[in-house]
Amino acid sequence: TLPAHARAALESAAGDAVVAVRRRAAALATAQGMDDLISRFAADADGSVRAAVAAAQREAPAAVRDVAPAPIAPAPRPAPEPAVVAPAPRDPVRAALHRLVLGGGAS
Repeated sequence: TLPAHARAALESAAGDAVVAVRRRAAALATAQGMDDLISRFAADADGSVRAAVAAAQREAPAAVRDVAPAPIAPAPRPAPEPAVVAPAPRDPVRAALHRLVLGGGAS
């Protein structure tokens, strides 16, 4: 819904002398479902303002306006890549270092 100051602006625009301002305000009020303002714009002396209300009602029916947007599902996390295991060295000293570093201790 519109904040209170925006509603006040639409109410002010409903009495504006410029037809284009009333047309735009009529479309906004209709899209927001402000029934009291919609009825005021629908009874406007200018036909283009009344047409703007009718067009806004056709393009944004209440059933569509009142539906909340669907929640966005979080993106799936990629599968972790498998750890690369180096082959055991052939040298006994390197093999021992390899076990200490990768194996977590002496074996």
